[in-house]
Amino acid sequence: MRKMILSIVMMIIGLCMFGGCSKSDQDDPSSGRKASDICEKGTITSNVSIEDAYYYDILADDSGDIYALTDSSIEGDYEDECVMVWKSSDQGNTWEKLLYRPEGLTDAYESQAGALRIGEQGLEAYVVFTEYLDGAGDESVSRLFRITEKTCDELEAGAVFEMIGNLMWNLNIVNDHVISLASGEQCVLYDTDKQEVLKSLTYDPYTVGFLPMQEQFLVYGQEIVYCLNVESLEEEEAEEGLKKFVSDMFKENDSSVMPPMYTDNDTVVCAVAEAVYEYRDGEKKEVLSVPYTVNGENPLNGIMPMCRGKDNTYFVSVFGDKGTELKRIKPDDNVEKETLKIYTLTENQDIMQIVMLFQQEHPEINVDIQVGMEDEAALTRTDVIKQLNTELLAGEGPDVIIMDGLSVEQYVEKDLLLPIELEQTEDKYFENIIDTYQFEDTPYAVPTGFWLYTLQGPTNLTPATNSSEDLCQWILSNSGKAGLDGYEYSYRYNTYSQYAQFIYDTYSDHIISDGVVDTKALEKYMTICSQLAEISSQGRLDEEYVTSSILPGIIEIHYNEKVEISMGIALNVTDLAALITEQKNGNSEYSLYPMYQPCNIVSINANTGHEEAAREFVKFSLGDSVQKSNLNYCLPVDRDAFCSTLKGEGMPVDSDGLLMEITLGEGEESFLIYCPAEEEIYSLEKVIKEIDKAFMDDVILRKIIMDELESYLSGSVTLEDAVSSAGNKIKLYLGE
Repeated sequence: MRKMILSIVMMIIGLCMFGGCSKSDQDDPSSGRKASDICEKGTITSNVSIEDAYYYDILADDSGDIYALTDSSIEGDYEDECVMVWKSSDQGNTWEKLLYRPEGLTDAYESQAGALRIGEQGLEAYVVFTEYLDGAGDESVSRLFRITEKTCDELEAGAVFEMIGNLMWNLNIVNDHVISLASGEQCVLYDTDKQEVLKSLTYDPYTVGFLPMQEQFLVYGQEIVYCLNVESLEEEEAEEGLKKFVSDMFKENDSSVMPPMYTDNDTVVCAVAEAVYEYRDGEKKEVLSVPYTVNGENPLNGIMPMCRGKDNTYFVSVFGDKGTELKRIKPDDNVEKETLKIYTLTENQDIMQIVMLFQQEHPEINVDIQVGMEDEAALTRTDVIKQLNTELLAGEGPDVIIMDGLSVEQYVEKDLLLPIELEQTEDKYFENIIDTYQFEDTPYAVPTGFWLYTLQGPTNLTPATNSSEDLCQWILSNSGKAGLDGYEYSYRYNTYSQYAQFIYDTYSDHIISDGVVDTKALEKYMTICSQLAEISSQGRLDEEYVTSSILPGIIEIHYNEKVEISMGIALNVTDLAALITEQKNGNSEYSLYPMYQPCNIVSINANTGHEEAAREFVKFSLGDSVQKSNLNYCLPVDRDAFCSTLKGEGMPVDSDGLLMEITLGEGEESFLIYCPAEEEIYSLEKVIKEIDKAFMDDVILRKIIMDELESYLSGSVTLEDAVSSAGNKIKLYLGE
């Protein structure tokens, strides 16, 4: 229940952990990322987490010792001890048990929020525990405790919980006898000595954070919402410099959620995705750049605590794919690091994650990630690729190039890539996939992941076809039939656009072969799309899909009356498990089209000045650290990793093999996805090994054809003119 409530809270307060961060004007010399006013010191980071704890508060005393208030739900050796507070005297390297959950509380009580302070009796922890009586969170009993090394007192706080309800998510210490307890839309100021409510504050729940200071208590978001005197609790004016600091920090945090802040004596400290800042003496001061490995450049949320330890070292709790982690950030003594530049045409979350893992294992190397289409409004894809090509032809450019959307063959022809040295052992990888980019038996790029083309439809209807021609005819024959009853797909889904793009992928090798355009094949493709348009209520291409790969469509696992058959790309283990689950339940059947798309394709610039580091990155991308990390947007090329992830290893799978539960809406049954059985996994693996056709996406070619197809479908040009125009543009592009 605690984890469920936590998830709800994260959504309510706008936890945007997977969005991209805004960029400022200057380069961060330590990380290669863009930031404003970042200090020149490089920084390194390490994970100093306590088991799998969730952190309510982190505190450092005058000696630099660190205290962490956790949720007491630790697994492993400490499972039965219910440790609440831990102490570290060596900057997070080791942790000792300090304070425990109150005796007498049953396992039904779960901690919801808490805070630490060092008072006259030493370390104190204020913690809220809640028991959910009906198991659904509608009826509950909450209790507030003050815990020290010698005492454990329950405070009479029933009036507080009546006011704020069940969704208790934050607790702060305002002064030596007042705390604040926050729910979704209000916080209550509570006197712990008199054990009574003093005041209630309301706010926008989506951006709110709380900051106790020496003389003031702030409720903040993109600006200061409340500024209270800590003794009188009356509102007063905040310093103009502090107002600007709060506003600036919100902007630095991608203007999405409040950043984490805390007070260290007379200094306000704030961590955002790119740097740690301080406010003192009326001014903002930069302290340390934040390595990309802290949270992948995602905005840091104020619900996750932070503090400063010894020697300008900071501790920041972050929330991501692996739950919560405690990161230690400190000045890097080795400022003369080697910098490895990695280029990707578009923002790629998997590559970002691989870089995070690589940096954790190789702190001696700075990685500078360059995104070509970072500012899509400023440059077209053609402009961006030309810019990259100009650099490479001049003997410059990035060290590692992620080739997704680019033509490996064209770069090899111009001697712009180094041969890749693969340490292959028999049966370790899907060799048909990692050998995709071999030229004269020499690999010049290697996919570290892949996607599968899948079709799903009613039982006894899904085709077993091995050719794009058969597929097209089957779609034309069946698209007008009634579909399945079932779940409404919640996201905007253009069925026609998905069909058109899927067919393009399967048919593109007919259109362009050995650098020559087959205009008859191009005409046939556009004719098929026109025929589909006539029987589709959505007989148009959606711009979102036209200008990108098939990726946004993913796999259609829910149905409505209009969607009878689904086709798309299985991006990850969950997609495959969903297809297999639905087939096992007898709700549908699926088949694999015998083609894959390589992704996260790594290559090395022939003129790199950092060949050893570049080769190490390629090797690392194919190693267990990456292949078994359950990336969100690809399937692993390592066969053992492929099988183990489908079995649910490294994922939160219950005893029944339940991998994921998708809640479809009020009154609807949940969609349950189970891990496939072992025989299903090995059968799938065997099929994948035999697939010998790869779709190598070239985003420029795709856009040329889709633009002309759109013109033809809209009636602005004839079929003949659309084919002719597309053919001429393709020839010009290939000639360049």
